Amino acid sequence: MLSNKDIRKEILKNNLIIHPLNMNHIKGSTINLTASKFAWNISNKKSATCKNKDTIQIPPGKTVCILTEESIAISHKIAGTFHSRVSFVTKGLATYATTLDPEWFGYPLISVTNHSDEKKYIEVGESFVSLILYYLKKPATKGSKESNSLRYDLIKDFEDQKEQKELKELQKQSYRSLLNKAKKDPDYEELYNEKPLSLKRMNLISKHPLISVFIAFILGLLAARVF
Repeated sequence: MLSNKDIRKEILKNNLIIHPLNMNHIKGSTINLTASKFAWNISNKKSATCKNKDTIQIPPGKTVCILTEESIAISHKIAGTFHSRVSFVTKGLATYATTLDPEWFGYPLISVTNHSDEKKYIEVGESFVSLILYYLKKPATKGSKESNSLRYDLIKDFEDQKEQKELKELQKQSYRSLLNKAKKDPDYEELYNEKPLSLKRMNLISKHPLISVFIAFILGLLAARVF
């Protein structure tokens, strides 16, 4: 299980991308994710977001699917699981446990069920689910960063044409564009500035073109010896 220090380290190594990044949502061993305006009632396939787009309504006994505000990407060395927050469970709300596969990237789609006898509300931008990450003993051989895992195959059945257009735009996001956006987040820049000087120098050195040529030369010599 990754601790908050592990999470910070993997973000700096680009093995974990969270956008937008809010360091206050990273706890001792969890990452709290927030609700976006994209939410649908699975019973009637209609939007569960109120007209003001600030609140998500979950009727008694119903389940609502919510896209997180955050887009996430993880490397082939990491996997994760989603969990209900205790503060929501005490209100009668529960999320279905699901997994985050290695090399996954996109917007997680989380199902929330209201087990109480009254309407419940989640504010857009409110933390509603926790993500726990784990190191794999061996890197996974399945997974791909080439396609956005927005799960449009599931979302396309919900009724809201305006939202469908917005979602199609989100689906076009590439891994590289996500990484570039994440690096512009104020919290990412602050985190990078806290990075040990030795690691910063290592990053700069590894990016130098002459270093790349030197590494290629050494690899060529090693290959020649083998053959």
